[in-house]
Amino acid sequence: VCDDYAIAVISDGHGSPQYFRSDRGSKIAVESTVAILKEFIAHATNVESMKNQLLLKKKIKEKWDSLVIDDYMNHPFTDEELNTLEENINHEEDTRAKQKMTDYLSVYRLGQNVRKAYGCTLIAIACFRGYTLGIHIGDGTCAAFYPDGSCDQPIPEDPHNMANTTSSLSNDNTGCRVHFFAREPMAVFVASDGIDDSFGVGEMLYNFYRGICINFAENGESYRDTLQSSLATISEKGSKDDMSISGIYDLEELVRFKEVMKKMHECGKLRIRLNYLTDTSGGVSDYSLEAAKKSLDRAQTEQIQSEKELNRLKRELKKIHDALLSMQMEAIRKGTHYHDPHKIADELQHYHRKEQSLRYELQKTSDTIHSLEQKAQRYQAQNQKEQICIQNEASLIEKVRQLEEDVRIKEQRYYELKAKRQQADEEMRQLIEQISLQEIEIQNMIRAISQPSDNQKPHEKDSPAHTDTQSLKPSEQENSDENSDSETDDFESVS
Repeated sequence: VCDDYAIAVISDGHGSPQYFRSDRGSKIAVESTVAILKEFIAHATNVESMKNQLLLKKKIKEKWDSLVIDDYMNHPFTDEELNTLEENINHEEDTRAKQKMTDYLSVYRLGQNVRKAYGCTLIAIACFRGYTLGIHIGDGTCAAFYPDGSCDQPIPEDPHNMANTTSSLSNDNTGCRVHFFAREPMAVFVASDGIDDSFGVGEMLYNFYRGICINFAENGESYRDTLQSSLATISEKGSKDDMSISGIYDLEELVRFKEVMKKMHECGKLRIRLNYLTDTSGGVSDYSLEAAKKSLDRAQTEQIQSEKELNRLKRELKKIHDALLSMQMEAIRKGTHYHDPHKIADELQHYHRKEQSLRYELQKTSDTIHSLEQKAQRYQAQNQKEQICIQNEASLIEKVRQLEEDVRIKEQRYYELKAKRQQADEEMRQLIEQISLQEIEIQNMIRAISQPSDNQKPHEKDSPAHTDTQSLKPSEQENSDENSDSETDDFESVS
């Protein structure tokens, strides 16, 4: 920081084992980028020209490559570094990652492609002469905050950053994006992906930075040490990754808009809650509510089927009772006791004696004996069937009782989820209303703060009109770099 400009740079070394010198690479990236930006600010007056943007990308890459090679020549890879990489290869379970590390180790041992070991990302911001310039390679975010209460991430996204894959200074095509902000922010922050992974890239991230702005407005420069010491706690609770933050801010503007920022921070909390309720439906998703309803329907269907089975069994049991009663009545009428085996045996002996004395009644007696035996067997079979039915009836009664309890619990769960969903919908409606009212209040506060400066002459830049220049696509960069090889490496200026 000086009177003419302010520069903020962060670089995050890649974490995979093959990038075992990424800490050196990130340090080189910061130092070389600061030097190049100072040169750019000092010599380039036509700062937004396409040539200057292309040359800026080229110089950043060439300077980093040169310093990395110098570092390697002065400090070649040690056996310890290469052996550590080999140990990581031996312990790696993912086949693709293992092969990738093996390929790197092979070329490292030959002293080739050594830049990869220094791989890192880069985000830089420079504010000078009314311009705000952003440079971005790889992941991480840049967040800007403006006096009108708005905020954004002005540097265009890199389509090559997906999952664990990111652009890098160690790549031949770095995917470097150079971007001039459309508006001059009162605060702008750059941070490594450890912050993104802890807060996301939406309202939670913005509210994190709003909190930083408020603390600087209230505590001044002394807040730097507090912020620095808090990063370890944030990492432990969040991404578990290392974190780097740098920023440029107008302390007078932050103090001036402190109350607005507080109101925005409060409104941000409401938006975070609203986003959560919108995404999760208050913790009751359509799927979980539908699943609870289907579970209740299945339990009710099973209960109805079990009750039908119980009724059928009761009817069958009644038939058995009626049959047993009929047999007992017949036995009483005939004086036969099917339920007493001893008396049946006596009667059988009686008929055997009668058979001996009355041979002419032999056939009749044999038929009677056979009939008595069959009736006794049928009675015993009916009696056994009755016992089985009684047991089944008791089992079904218990099952129906359990199903009734299950239906009651699932019905209660379903209506609890439904009520929770309705409460979430009502809370979302109230949050939207509160956010709308707070946004109106914020705009009124901004107008009240900005009113005294309405009659002041607008700020003029030392260079041509400020425009929003998008970053070149990688293919355009490569073609333009080829065309610029024959040109001078000095930044273009306006006489």
